[in-house]
Amino acid sequence: MKTFKYIFLLISAAFLILGCDKVDEPYAELTGYVKKGSDVNYDSTKRVVLLEDYTGHRCVNCPTAAHDAHIKQLAMGQNLVIIGIHAGYFAEPTDMLPEDFRNETSSELDAFYGVSLVGNPNGLVNRTAFNDNLILGPSSWNDAINTEFEKPKMAKLKIEAGLNDGKIGGKVMATAVNLLEGNYKLCVYVVEDSIVAPQENNNPELGPSPHWEDYVHRHVLRGSVNGAWGSNLITGSLATGETESYTFSDYELNPEWNEEHIYLVAVLYKEDTKEVIEAWESHIE
Repeated sequence: MKTFKYIFLLISAAFLILGCDKVDEPYAELTGYVKKGSDVNYDSTKRVVLLEDYTGHRCVNCPTAAHDAHIKQLAMGQNLVIIGIHAGYFAEPTDMLPEDFRNETSSELDAFYGVSLVGNPNGLVNRTAFNDNLILGPSSWNDAINTEFEKPKMAKLKIEAGLNDGKIGGKVMATAVNLLEGNYKLCVYVVEDSIVAPQENNNPELGPSPHWEDYVHRHVLRGSVNGAWGSNLITGSLATGETESYTFSDYELNPEWNEEHIYLVAVLYKEDTKEVIEAWESHIE
């Protein structure tokens, strides 16, 4: 089954890269899986871009936005990392939508950027303004991602992590590809994929509408190993080829989470501007 998924991924990615702008209907039949931390469709000379998709299960337009982001990730492979941040009104539970994917980390990020106040779906691409806008609607995500992707690669991240008795420990290494000047921080986020739970939806071509009972929630931010804003990693400068590392231990997973679908996302960003210069995601071995 894994072999089939990988073959399908490569075929899908190649098809998209060749320039197909339209996805054949029905959308629901399009599936694929980018293996976290693998070299599937990965260009190591290019940046890994971070898309933070602010979403909620009460948001009827969010499934379409998530689908479009998934298509983009199939095309870019490991060069695009997506985090689904559930926060604000549209993420509040109801009788029909009892799950609560909000958490301290997602709420803190949303409070700082104010994305849910603007509405969902919206997002951030490398926490950097595009066309003078920091908060971006889904129609801007593709162009913003392409713009960030073409910027010079400044660093490379590697994650080594293991799970023992429900607790995660490991190390994240950041190597300068070009001279890094200034102060940089590293966040290590905990993400769960493929959570089946109800979602509101206004796109019947994508799935059941208006209520999608068995919707698959992707890239759900569950929390952070070292807080919403991470830990100091680089102070002053880091010369080309040099490496700094961050070690952590005993992050306890919620027993209700599916350990097989948990992975880590490392985010390296400039402390003063909060601009993300590199990201990486990896399953826990």
